Amino acid sequence: MKNSAKALLLGIVFSFLVASPVSAQYDTEQITPVYREDGEVYGIDIAASDRVSFFPTGCESIDKVTIEAKNAIKGEIILRKLDENPKPDAGEIDNVFEYCELEFDGIDADDIQSTEVELKVRKSWIEDNNLSEDDIALFTFNEDDNTWSRENTAQKTESSIYFFYDSEAGNFPYWAVGQRSESFLSSINAGVILLCCIVSLLLLILLAFALAARRRGNA
Repeated sequence: MKNSAKALLLGIVFSFLVASPVSAQYDTEQITPVYREDGEVYGIDIAASDRVSFFPTGCESIDKVTIEAKNAIKGEIILRKLDENPKPDAGEIDNVFEYCELEFDGIDADDIQSTEVELKVRKSWIEDNNLSEDDIALFTFNEDDNTWSRENTAQKTESSIYFFYDSEAGNFPYWAVGQRSESFLSSINAGVILLCCIVSLLLLILLAFALAARRRGNA
């Protein structure tokens, strides 16, 4: 009798676990694409503050995109790989692994609160271009000032084939994944720059005193 009660209890617990929807563990909807001649199409229909994720296959460098809505969003994102820089007049990015376009149809970029991007870059490509895994960044094209903006990008994990990265996109529709280029000044520690400025200012002051003293001596 005790064994029967125990079996019944285990059966009830098992049934409850099986019946519980796995999707309840997540607060992000995942969508699959429709493939058309103009690209990989993702239908977006979410309310304000909701999130949606998709896993592109058309762009090798983009592993996952997660969009959080500021306002309700209903429309399409058409993703496609680009063979060359779509904005060559804005300048080139050093050693680009891939250019991608995320075209909006019926979607206003102002309705997007944030766009998290998970990237991947082939290890063989990084090695062939004499780079390290920390040299990679996501770039998005800023239409307002006609420049490529480098987004904050952090290397997280790796596999036998890829290095994986986390980033956040601030602009649409053009993205690029490539070498993180830094100007000479941006690569110098801010404290060193401040110290150099102070020393330069002191030298100018001393030079001014020396010239003034020389003029008084000549007088």
